[in-house]
Amino acid sequence: MTPKEFCERRRRLGLSQEALARKLRVAVTTVARWERGEHRIPPWLDVAMVGVEQRVADERASVAK
Repeated sequence: MTPKEFCERRRRLGLSQEALARKLRVAVTTVARWERGEHRIPPWLDVAMVGVEQRVADERASVAK
């Protein structure tokens, strides 16, 4: 995943960098650095993002009820 793809994925979820950092249990600066390409995006992040996407979908579904 490229920094641009990571940033677009976060935005599609409607999450701020801070909100995504909380869900991933990393520092906000880490998310910002990944998005700017200052730090290499780790291989585990793609799997973690699938989990975040599912949690966001579940949260939205429970609010819609």
